[in-house]
Amino acid sequence: MAAMSVGLALPVTTSARLPPVALNHLYVVLDQASFDAIQRSDAVARLLSPPDTGLPGYAAPDDGADRLFLRGRTTYLELFAPGNRFGEPVGRVGLAIGYDAPRDLGRLETAWRAVYPDVRRSDVHWRRTTPPVPWYDAVQRDATADNPHLVLWAMTYRPELVAWLAPSVDATPRTSRADVLAPRWRHAQGLIDIIGVHVGVPGPLRQQLDDQLSRAGLDRRTSGEDLVLEGLGWTLHLAEADAPGLRALDLQTAPRADGPCAMDWGSTRLVLAADGESRWWFAGRSPAQSAPVCPTATH
Repeated sequence: MAAMSVGLALPVTTSARLPPVALNHLYVVLDQASFDAIQRSDAVARLLSPPDTGLPGYAAPDDGADRLFLRGRTTYLELFAPGNRFGEPVGRVGLAIGYDAPRDLGRLETAWRAVYPDVRRSDVHWRRTTPPVPWYDAVQRDATADNPHLVLWAMTYRPELVAWLAPSVDATPRTSRADVLAPRWRHAQGLIDIIGVHVGVPGPLRQQLDDQLSRAGLDRRTSGEDLVLEGLGWTLHLAEADAPGLRALDLQTAPRADGPCAMDWGSTRLVLAADGESRWWFAGRSPAQSAPVCPTATH
């Protein structure tokens, strides 16, 4: 770990505070051994959620897959392999924060544009169908969206996407995260949502993220050497690190009647807790992570 930077941004206060921002999803580019182990494991579907390869058909991954999706109730995790179609480097993390209401994304864009000269808005379409379907609107800063460590952007789904994925007789526009994920989520699955992200980044990038996320309405505090930013239903732990990367994810999972257990996939370790507050480690090991190996039988 690098020494704590003395240049952390001060808390941001505004006369019109933005509503709490949620986590939409996170992606991480894994080493090949970890990706292969997760892809080939039957336990992933049993302990977390059925993996798929995304739109349009949410197909089960095959040997040629270069990414996997694990979907919760309002958040999801995207795992990339090395040499993926997007050229994402191993170790890179993507963090998509989001709102359920488009007006809130507009308020965030206004707040960021008031202080940053490099704010960009994108209207993204799903183009592998005719005609293309409006997918989501995104707002980002170039300074924190173009680096090899942690990429940040904000987004809101478009109602046209929800209507395409889950047609309804209700004419009310639907743009919430749950509207998109509800058709894929199953009550029997283990993964409910991502509730915490632990990641190390270089000092200058941590200062930029601190300021930008504080202006997005996240509450900030320090915990040891970590900067902690709390949003709606999730917490981001930012460490200043000589070796940047994803440390761990905190997951809300189904409670376990038979106590904690662990599963290793490559260099990662999932530790499922009896109370449903589970952790998936992506870097480092400690005795505190020890737990019996998860049984192979369905539970």
